[in-house]
Amino acid sequence: MSGRIRNNKGQATAELAIMGTIVIMLLGYLMQQGFIYNARQSLEMYTSREALYKSRQLERGVALTVMRDVFVPSFFSGLSRQRLMSSASVSADPWNQYIPDKPTDLPTVQLVQLGETMIRKGVFFKVPPTYVRVVTNRNANEDVDKQWQWFNSGTSSIDAPATGTLPTTANQKGSAYSNDFSVTENTDSKRIEKSLSSHDVINSTVEFEEGSTVRQNYIDNDWSADGAEEHVLSVTVDNATIPSDAKFILEETVTRSKDVTTDHN
Repeated sequence: MSGRIRNNKGQATAELAIMGTIVIMLLGYLMQQGFIYNARQSLEMYTSREALYKSRQLERGVALTVMRDVFVPSFFSGLSRQRLMSSASVSADPWNQYIPDKPTDLPTVQLVQLGETMIRKGVFFKVPPTYVRVVTNRNANEDVDKQWQWFNSGTSSIDAPATGTLPTTANQKGSAYSNDFSVTENTDSKRIEKSLSSHDVINSTVEFEEGSTVRQNYIDNDWSADGAEEHVLSVTVDNATIPSDAKFILEETVTRSKDVTTDHN
């Protein structure tokens, strides 16, 4: 009879331990998601503020894209990287609608920020425009020079970070994490040292749409809709003005340490 009672107690203890572990993991996951949610909201607010500020400063509309990596607590590794991205668009004068014939006359400027360094230093990558000739049923008889206009370049993608070991060359990507823990004790005190560090090299590329994609985008827009007063007859893209893919190498080191000394007295 006593053996059965001991077995029941052992089973109950094991079940409580398993349930406790599951609850702790769920709480850790909820805390992680809450941290990511707050970081995403903070990035969106920052992007909106910066777009408004740059629009006022440049006296033009601004389309801003910001990419930021944040470090969040992880149940398994203690520290993990999460990539967040936010975009905001501000029109300086929505009533001033025109098509610029000079790249400096673009009503909207495209700006990109990649990584913590650009954010902290207030540095932006300005996307160059593309020269496009759009022939419609309205301007078909006009001079060719008037059919060529400058437009904002189309961005197809921004690379996501890759995982793995640290790179051997600057063109590769990788991450290295370390979790150090040490305890030293003598007759007077006990010292606990803990350090979490992350060293990442991320090769990000801003890729721009090719000429064929740009042409198709103009053909698919509302100018070519059935019954529209103005529709596209032909589109020609000056491929030499399409920006080359911009490559950014981000190298970041983050360290968090804690040192606690407790006296025995």
